[in-house]
Amino acid sequence: MISPDLLTLHENDVDLLLDIPELLEPVTETHVLDALSASPYADFKPSSVGMTDALTRLNAKEPSENTDPVIIAQRLDAVVAIEIDKEKMTAIARVTAPWGGKKLDEDVLKEAISAAGVTYGIRENNIHALVSTLNKSRPGQLIKAPVAKGKPAIDGKDTRFERLVETLKERVKKPRELQGGKVDMRDLGALVSVSKGKPLMRKHPKVEGEDGFKVTGEVITHKEGKEIAFNVGKNTEVSNKNANYLVATNTGIPIEIEHGMIVDDVLMINNVDVSFGHVDFDGSILIKGDICEGMKVKASGDISVSGLIESAHVEAGGDLHVEKGVIGHHTDDGFSCELIAHGEIIGVFAQYTKIECHGALHFNHQLSHCDVTCFDKVEVIDSSGRRGTILGGIIRALKGVSTVNLGAEAYTRTEIQLIGELEAKRKEKKFLQQEIDDEEHKLEELAQACSKVNSLPASEKKDTLSHRLKLNIEHEQARIEDVKQRIEQIDRFINEYLQSAQVSCAGHLYGGVVVSLDRYTLTTEREYINSHVCLEDEQLIVEPNT
Repeated sequence: MISPDLLTLHENDVDLLLDIPELLEPVTETHVLDALSASPYADFKPSSVGMTDALTRLNAKEPSENTDPVIIAQRLDAVVAIEIDKEKMTAIARVTAPWGGKKLDEDVLKEAISAAGVTYGIRENNIHALVSTLNKSRPGQLIKAPVAKGKPAIDGKDTRFERLVETLKERVKKPRELQGGKVDMRDLGALVSVSKGKPLMRKHPKVEGEDGFKVTGEVITHKEGKEIAFNVGKNTEVSNKNANYLVATNTGIPIEIEHGMIVDDVLMINNVDVSFGHVDFDGSILIKGDICEGMKVKASGDISVSGLIESAHVEAGGDLHVEKGVIGHHTDDGFSCELIAHGEIIGVFAQYTKIECHGALHFNHQLSHCDVTCFDKVEVIDSSGRRGTILGGIIRALKGVSTVNLGAEAYTRTEIQLIGELEAKRKEKKFLQQEIDDEEHKLEELAQACSKVNSLPASEKKDTLSHRLKLNIEHEQARIEDVKQRIEQIDRFINEYLQSAQVSCAGHLYGGVVVSLDRYTLTTEREYINSHVCLEDEQLIVEPNT
């Protein structure tokens, strides 16, 4: 129908022309494309506009006065475009295979990369592979490939401190293992103590960081690691043999503090009873037996009790470890037993006890009808994750509650209060957002003032006004940026708080449990298995653990 002989290349060496003959039969686009495929110009890119025009004229009932040939295809060279991502860490080459035109070579691709401002991290192997692949591709095929990669900055690492000795809290959490995998909760091994000269902590010096680079050659500055000195606590010193070690200068109980250790003076007592009297000691106390009813024990350091605490008042300036249990009962004033620790509290069980804990609180088996205030996380769960019950009472926790069973089958009222500053932080964020709106309104007014000043004729007064307005604008912009950073800090606080402020039950969450978080309250009315309570869409809900 259409002979390839009707196709001629324009003198511009780009446009392919089709002569329009007089035909007796209708012509379709397929006929024209077949002629193109059979010609030396088969790789040219067909023109949809030219094709429509050609078919209209070829199929016209009356001969047209216009005898000019029609452009139905074009010779196109390979096309390359370089895209740089927002962070300027990757440069992507988008290349299109030629339509009968010039093929892409590595030099052309490198020139395009350079013209895009890419100077660093150029991948020679990728360039070679891309060009090779493209030149084997069908005409017009689009291929994308990274041709340059930036190098992220490697931040330095702060000084790291490695504790070299066991402390009391590890001893309580690691009862002696018996044959058959069982453990003896009463046998916790030898008491933890260190002697003079014992290495307590090792300091690992800071690690230097390394700058990175964007593909455009801009330097990404790394954050320097901080060199942190030992916090040389009581009865410790930096070793005169190796400054990276902290050693004991006296015999006592090792206690970890931030960036250092303390070796506390130790008072060892068999039992605290009426015959021994109340105890108030500046240091740590190890009680091999019990703290009996009506007794008071106070220490500036840790307190470790190998036996029971029964209806006593115990206050530790550090951690409190109870290797057996804590037993109290109701009184007219509340409970007969009270525990206060400015560090952690670790034990097996407690009942009818008032507890205040500034660190984490961990009991292996049970908290029964207790009044607890914990400014960290409350955990009532053993090492296997199969035992642990919170029953009755009220638990106030800043960083959430984790247990196996919460409440009882009898729907015993058990109250969990997730304490914190969520509502206060949200109000603060709302106030700051209004502050940004006010500052942005001021910026608009300053911009309008600038426009008016700019329209004034040149003069010293105009220069003075312009300078003053510029300073005011910079001040408002800095103020807005500062407030935005404070809002980001609040958002991070809220997100982190909501992640930690949860009530998690690996076993049973029974009915009758009341969970509250600021203005939100949830009372469970049925039993749930392996679930947790969290805040979602402005309400407390129960969801299965994943």
